[in-house]
Amino acid sequence: MLLDVLDNLSRLLAAASVAMFAVYFYDWTTPFSFRRELSEKDNPAFGINLAGYIFGVILLILGATSTGTEALSHPLDIAVFGTLAVLLLRLGAVLTDKVILSSFSVWKEINEDKNLGTGFVTAGVFVGTGAILNGALSGDSSGILMGVLTTLGYFLLAQLILVIASYVYIRLIKYHHSDGTVLGVLEELRDRDNPAVGLSFAGYIVGVSLVVSAGISGTDFTSWPALSEALLTLLFSSILGIVVMLIIRPFVDRAVIPYAAVSDEVGEQKNLAIAGVNATFYIGLGLILHGLTA
Repeated sequence: MLLDVLDNLSRLLAAASVAMFAVYFYDWTTPFSFRRELSEKDNPAFGINLAGYIFGVILLILGATSTGTEALSHPLDIAVFGTLAVLLLRLGAVLTDKVILSSFSVWKEINEDKNLGTGFVTAGVFVGTGAILNGALSGDSSGILMGVLTTLGYFLLAQLILVIASYVYIRLIKYHHSDGTVLGVLEELRDRDNPAVGLSFAGYIVGVSLVVSAGISGTDFTSWPALSEALLTLLFSSILGIVVMLIIRPFVDRAVIPYAAVSDEVGEQKNLAIAGVNATFYIGLGLILHGLTA
């Protein structure tokens, strides 16, 4: 029993060390000053962004605590793969800035405009990426190299799927306004600083990510054939997730909130209450599909 207690304590210390590294690493690698944004400017957009990052870190650490290799002890597994996952999580933020939200500067919107919508989207990407890394780290591997390669491979493929899913959402979802204009997701975020659109989009990203995570969760990376089979599962589950997530919006519009048009409430009126319900359905459906396919 004493050995179990000491082992759990060593794992906890390793996990806490990874978490502290993640927070300081984010502070070092962004143009933000945590003290200035949180204390002096009282910036809610950055607070949302940072909260999403921390939650993503927690998810990937949970995955790292369940990973295992034949070469390292449990605490070292957590330290090595947790640190790798933190670096990948930070890379995911760069991909968001350069690919998903490429039409404007994420940092400017959060820092200067205090844009809650952009804050919600970036937080959603952090949480979604953390969920994906949680799934990628949850299996055992035959060695450090196999573990690192499969984690990198899953991350890159999952990020590609996330970019495709976001592109489909951005292309299909439009918001009609009373003056006759029709704005897309990016225009709502950039030109109207619309927090409701950002919250809905964030819920969609997290929901898709949960399905993607289920496709790789618990896979033991002991051979290349097993990896190939897992990649096929990931592909099919991701397609299923994207399709179902897009279907849920009209369901919410017509069945759950028949007395209000979601597009009008979220787009024109910036209604966070409706957007929160919409995002919750995305995430809830993602959790259900995660449970069914994991």
